[in-house]
Amino acid sequence: MSERDTVHKEMEKLSDDLTQAMKKIKLLDSNNQELQEEKRGLNYQLESLRREIASALHERDKALKECNDLREKFGDLGANSGDGRSLLGDQTKKSRGRLIDSLGALGDGQGCKEHMREDARSMGQRQRLDNLDQANQELESLRKSLDKAQTELAEAVQEPRYPKGEGTGRSAKGTR
Repeated sequence: MSERDTVHKEMEKLSDDLTQAMKKIKLLDSNNQELQEEKRGLNYQLESLRREIASALHERDKALKECNDLREKFGDLGANSGDGRSLLGDQTKKSRGRLIDSLGALGDGQGCKEHMREDARSMGQRQRLDNLDQANQELESLRKSLDKAQTELAEAVQEPRYPKGEGTGRSAKGTR
């Protein structure tokens, strides 16, 4: 009988193990479903952000094209400021190059030169960002002036073509 009892105990133990394994499987399945739902939501957000980025890039390209068109149209106004910026940019590049060369001569290690080059690259990136900010500001001011000009044009079109006294006099004679 003892052998029979041990078999029953083993069967109960295996049954308990099976029950625990089934509970664990259900728990893992529910966690998996939650993660799948979260993944779907994140994929939706990702796609939404991609569309938003594409739209923003399209708007930026459109604005840059408009800015370039306005620069071509009103080139005389922006030519002086553009030349000044390019000269300033050339001078900063030259001075940055001299600084890197002089610091490279002071330091014997190759790592120092590499560090200086990386700093120069980051300075260049900052300068590009500054130039981009300036371009965005210029674009915004051009947009404002365009809006102002369009408003003035619309107001000018809405004004009567004849002076008030003449226009009302003619209509009054025609109705009598």
